[in-house]
Amino acid sequence: MARHRIVSITPALAGQDLGSILADLLSVEPLLDSPRRHDRRAVAVTLVSVLEQFCRLAVADMLGRGRGTMPDYVEVPLASIGSAASLSKEALVSFAYNFHNIVAIEKMLQEYGLRDVLARNPGLRAALVALFAARNDLVHTSVPVGFDMRAGYDAVLRFVFGIAGHLPELEADMRLVEGDVFMKMRMPSRSRAAYEKGEQLCRALALKNPESAQAHARLGLALSGLGRHAGALASYGRAAALDPGRAATHLDMALPFARLGRHADALASCAKASDIDPSLPDAHLVGADILAGLGRAAEALASCNRAIALDGSLPKAHLLRGNILAGMGRADEALTACDTAAGLDEYDEVVHMHRADLLAVAGRADEALAACDTAAGLDPLYAEAHFRKAVILVDLGRHDDAVYFYNRAICLDPGHIGALAGKGDLLAFLGRGEEAAECRGAARHLERAAARGRAP
Repeated sequence: MARHRIVSITPALAGQDLGSILADLLSVEPLLDSPRRHDRRAVAVTLVSVLEQFCRLAVADMLGRGRGTMPDYVEVPLASIGSAASLSKEALVSFAYNFHNIVAIEKMLQEYGLRDVLARNPGLRAALVALFAARNDLVHTSVPVGFDMRAGYDAVLRFVFGIAGHLPELEADMRLVEGDVFMKMRMPSRSRAAYEKGEQLCRALALKNPESAQAHARLGLALSGLGRHAGALASYGRAAALDPGRAATHLDMALPFARLGRHADALASCAKASDIDPSLPDAHLVGADILAGLGRAAEALASCNRAIALDGSLPKAHLLRGNILAGMGRADEALTACDTAAGLDEYDEVVHMHRADLLAVAGRADEALAACDTAAGLDPLYAEAHFRKAVILVDLGRHDDAVYFYNRAICLDPGHIGALAGKGDLLAFLGRGEEAAECRGAARHLERAAARGRAP
């Protein structure tokens, strides 16, 4: 059974950090075709809430422009916004907390020299007006209201990128978030394109602000996302030298260290991050993942338990704990951990996929197949769900069904080595030698290409 590896390539985020807000924004799109699509009220309100938070952070940064980097954390004094935008107290409260008035948005943008963001794009302005109207209707009426989710998402995203075009620091952050989100969505070409654009922006900012620890740390994230781990470590090293007390920098260094096989250094980076910020659960989680990969299961479990003690609401922590327990042969406890993760985020297809693995090992095949179906329903492009279902069907002797799901996995991901090899083995068992040889040959070709460290 394959073990899911969880290693973060984004900074440790907390509170109203800009990166987490943009990550939420960019992750709205996958909801459009998910079981949550029917909950239009909740998603519409979330869209506008994200826009509100983003705009307040953008205003806060523009109030302090000239520093060259985005702050880690910001607080927006309402008096500062009111003074800058010449708003009355009543308008200020609505502007800061509701933000559903397009006139207030235009006034704020004009005050900060960004008046053309909406003026040059009437369609975008109209889309935002419609978005806020829908939000108001959805919040203040009990009657279901039709809401064009994709148009709303596009309106918010275009607005954010419209502002980002005037702020290189913000655009750089957004490209890094894009790279991470597209990677999680299994869209590697789009992920790489975002990281490449981000790397250009980050490098220019680091050259412009050589004394900025955050500028060098940001460049490290871009290089790490591109797989240029030695360069990432050099940038992180400069950031750490400029600001040794920034826990996120030390935590982010763990990934490139691990990718380069420097596991002791990776664990030391996690420990350093934890020493600086003892409340940081990700320091223990990343350490647990590295330890599990090294076969040090007991230490990995202890580290994972420490992360959960700090924050028991993280689904990824319980999922990782389940993976570790499964590797230790403690199947019942592993399944309980996966169930906990699923309870915390029922829409995470990876959690359901791992539940399927554990249920199959426990001999509960029908439940395992149902878990595969749940994962595939949450993400119709998730090839792994169809592959795992095929494996379970083979064990049940349902060979024709298994071939069908192997084919679905390969259709979604032509480079899925496991699906190609599994289909080849099954076809050979069924006496379809020529087809089997073709599948096995494709799998071997991909394995050799992977071993050479390049795409086929």
